[in-house]
Amino acid sequence: MKKRHNRNGPVPGKSEPPTGRIVNRTQLCNLVDAVRERKIVAFDTEFHSDTFYYPRLYLMQVAIPAENGGAIETYIIDPLEVEDLSPFAEVLTDPSIESVVHAGTIDVEILANDFGYVPANIFDTQIAAGFVSQTFPMGLSRLLEASLGITLAKGQTLSNWSQRPLSPKQLHYAIEDVRYLIQLRDNLKKELVDAGRLPWFQTEIAKKYEESRFARSPELAYRKFSGWNRLQPNKRACLRDLAAFRENTAAELDRPVRRVLDDQLIMDLARQCPRSIAELKEHRRITNKHVQAYGEQLIQCIETGHANPMTGDEFNVRNSLSPAQKSRLTALTMITRIACDQAGVSFDLVAPKNALTEVVHANNTSSKNIQKELGGWRGQLLGDTLSGFMNGKVGLAYDTEDQAVKLIKLD
Repeated sequence: MKKRHNRNGPVPGKSEPPTGRIVNRTQLCNLVDAVRERKIVAFDTEFHSDTFYYPRLYLMQVAIPAENGGAIETYIIDPLEVEDLSPFAEVLTDPSIESVVHAGTIDVEILANDFGYVPANIFDTQIAAGFVSQTFPMGLSRLLEASLGITLAKGQTLSNWSQRPLSPKQLHYAIEDVRYLIQLRDNLKKELVDAGRLPWFQTEIAKKYEESRFARSPELAYRKFSGWNRLQPNKRACLRDLAAFRENTAAELDRPVRRVLDDQLIMDLARQCPRSIAELKEHRRITNKHVQAYGEQLIQCIETGHANPMTGDEFNVRNSLSPAQKSRLTALTMITRIACDQAGVSFDLVAPKNALTEVVHANNTSSKNIQKELGGWRGQLLGDTLSGFMNGKVGLAYDTEDQAVKLIKLD
C-alpha cells in the first residue's frame, strides 16, 4: 500500500528541503551548471493568458536531483527580478538533458516565444500516463495520487501570480507542482519499458513538441474553427482571411484573439459574407466599436476571400459520410475503444476519429493499409484488430463474469 503524503505541509517526521530563490543572473547560471551536470530537470510555470496574446510568465519552478542523489532540490525563479531566463531555456536544448513536465505544451510555448528555445528531450508525465493507463488527460493531482500515493491540496489555481510579494502559500503551491515530477517520471518510464511502449511514447512526444508547433501562423488560424472544412470554397477563404486578420490584430494589441472578435462572430461573418458596412451593421452582435475599429478591414477580408476561393488541394475535404459509412465508423470507433481498454492505452490519447474516417473512405480492409492510414504506433496498436473486424475474424462478446464487452477471435 502506497504511503500517502499531503502537500498542505511537510511529511511527519521529515523536513522538506529548502527551496532556493533565483533572483539574479549569477544564481541562474549556477543553476544552469547544475542542470548541465545532472542531466535531468523538472520545470513548471505560472502565467496569465487571459489578458495577453502570448502567455505572460510570472514564475518558474525547477526541480533537480540533489548532488549526492536521493533528495530533490527545488528552486523558484522570479522573471520579474531575473529578466533574461534565456540561459536556462538554452540549456534545455541539449538533447542529453531530459526536461520533465506535466501537460507542458504551454510551458514550452512560453520558452519558445519569450526566449526562442524549445527543449530537445522532453518527458511529459501526462502523455506517459496515457500509454500505461486508460485515463487521458489526467491532472497532476490525480496522477500523483494514483502513481505515488501523494495528495496535493488545491486552492491557488486562480491565484494572481503577477502580484509581489508572493505569499508563502502561493510559493508552496507552486513548488509542489515540480517537487515530485522526477520521481513520477521514474515510475512511469519503468511502466513504459515494461509494457514495451517507450518507443510509442517517444514518437508521440516528438510529434507533440515539434518545434514548428509553437510558431503561430495567422494564415492557418482558420483551422482552429469548428466546421471550417464544411464551408463552401469562397466562404472558407473568407474565414481564412478574417481569422488571419484577427490573429495579426491581436498580436499587435497584445491581447487574446477572442478579445478582438470572438470565434462565433468570425464564423458568422464568413458564412454571411457582408459586402458593405451597412450589411455588416445588420449583424446584431457587431457593435459601433467593432465598426469603427475594424469595419473596413473586415469588409476587405471578405472581398479578398470571395476573389480567391480555396479550391484544389487546398480544399481537399471529404464529402459527408453516407449512412452506411456512418454506421461503419461508429462500429470501428467502438472496436477501437474496446481495444484500447484491453491494451491499457487511453482512447482519448489515441484520438482516432479523423484517421478512422479515412479508413472508412479508403474501404481497404487489409491490416497493412489500415496501419498506413492510422500511422505509427496507432497503426501498430489497432491495425490487425480493425482489419480482423472488417474481415469477419474479430467480433464482440459479453463476458458475464466481469460484465464487460470484449474482443474475441472468430473461427
